[in-house]
Amino acid sequence: MKIIRRIPSLPLVGLGPGTLTASICWNLWIVRNQLTFQKRDFSPEETLSKAIREAREWSLAQISPINPKLRPPSINQDPPPSTDVPCMYTDAAWNASIGCAGLGWIIDDTTSSSSSYSATAIFVKSPLFAETLAMRRAMTSAIDKGITSLLILSDSQILIKLLNTRGRKLEIAGLLNDIYLLSNAFNAIQFKFIPTEYNDRADSVAKQALYIMS
Repeated sequence: MKIIRRIPSLPLVGLGPGTLTASICWNLWIVRNQLTFQKRDFSPEETLSKAIREAREWSLAQISPINPKLRPPSINQDPPPSTDVPCMYTDAAWNASIGCAGLGWIIDDTTSSSSSYSATAIFVKSPLFAETLAMRRAMTSAIDKGITSLLILSDSQILIKLLNTRGRKLEIAGLLNDIYLLSNAFNAIQFKFIPTEYNDRADSVAKQALYIMS
């Protein structure tokens, strides 16, 4: 007697072609990193469920709202009128061949003093991913230093636009969620785009951090 096992199929999730596939690949990559570096193990069912949920959230975010009044309030992009707010410049340098990035940020406080910081990251798949990592790491640094109001400046126009509109992008969905949550730790926070030539200090720090890894 031949026994045929029935293999369960994926649920009907109502997503466009390619969206679920990209989300599954992304979540497999995250699960792999968590298992490797944090010894955290997730079942295939948990991973698939999370991939479907994030893919659906991303798809819904691409739909323009019928009523503009229902859009979440955007974060003010204009520079603060007061000089009592510290400024933080962030940047990243990415090496595609090794998938690593150097992260750099500069904090100019209200006493006219400046401090530079850097970090490194592995398994970085794009320049935008690197820029978002740098932003998240810099915000964590500011929180650790007790800074409660902050103007963050970056030369990544795509990232700043996403942050100021509370946008979504599947490639950096998890990092964006982290930044939105970290924003709640500040009494006031603003994100502003600046041209690359005005971000040379953070750029230099990021490149030095990447050079050490190469």
